[in-house]
Amino acid sequence: MLTPPRLPRFIADMYHLKNIEGVPTDEEVKLIHSAIRALNDVVHVPGLYDADVAAELSAYLFSVQMERYRDKYPCTIFTANTTYTPPQLPTHMRVVLSPVTNAPSNEEIKLVQTALRMSENLANVASMFDADLSMNLSQHLFDIHFGRYLRRATNREYNTQTPEPTVSTTGCPDQRRAYDPESDPGADVQNQGHHDIPATPQIPPTDPSPEILSLQAEIASLQTKISALEASAVLENDMKAGMDNATTLLKQLCGGIEDVKRTLVGTQNCMARGVNASPREGNYMEYSYSLLNAKGETPE
Repeated sequence: MLTPPRLPRFIADMYHLKNIEGVPTDEEVKLIHSAIRALNDVVHVPGLYDADVAAELSAYLFSVQMERYRDKYPCTIFTANTTYTPPQLPTHMRVVLSPVTNAPSNEEIKLVQTALRMSENLANVASMFDADLSMNLSQHLFDIHFGRYLRRATNREYNTQTPEPTVSTTGCPDQRRAYDPESDPGADVQNQGHHDIPATPQIPPTDPSPEILSLQAEIASLQTKISALEASAVLENDMKAGMDNATTLLKQLCGGIEDVKRTLVGTQNCMARGVNASPREGNYMEYSYSLLNAKGETPE
């Protein structure tokens, strides 16, 4: 069973992560990605962002992706050729991903990282963002990273465990080694004799925890870089939205001032016409009854 970390209240109210039994489903994985994005959105907000929660979420995502990897690519002692097929990319993403066999090259990894960054940068554009594509790209990146680790670990263990060939009297490498019954607990000591058997490489350890932790740190580093890119994009969008709102408010304020000015001019002219139309003697306050123009100015 995979148990999620305890989330802050403002994230837990939106994304309720539950315990996962068996192989995680697409919806469960997408929910984890959504929670990570929500936390990354407040990376620059003091009091809301929690680096410990971010690390726990990354570790939880690692465990979930490992379960999906084991389900899709069952591990064997001597791994055969394994092909990792990338998801289909939309036409607006100018990246071409090809299937990867066994250990990926640096260029193949960088292409997948680029595609994942392009997908995550569209998280704030609802009409273009595809949560399934982002999830599958993240899983594909995990798969090829782990495929590289398995290939390197197998080769390293094989090289360290395979004994050096001995040279026979004929000058050719001797592919056999002397059999030592004391090194074999199951040997029959009564019939041991002087037999030679072919050398057999030992089975690699099944629990390479230091390498897995190194791979987890590499994935967490990538997710941190993606988070920084997302945060900068969010900050830029917020600044642009703030400027647009300020411009709109200024336009509304100018329009309100124009309305007040027209009202005052109309009121003054209405009073002037009424007074001018009434009978009066002499030129008493004649200038006060003059009409105003559209700018609120009296004629010369």
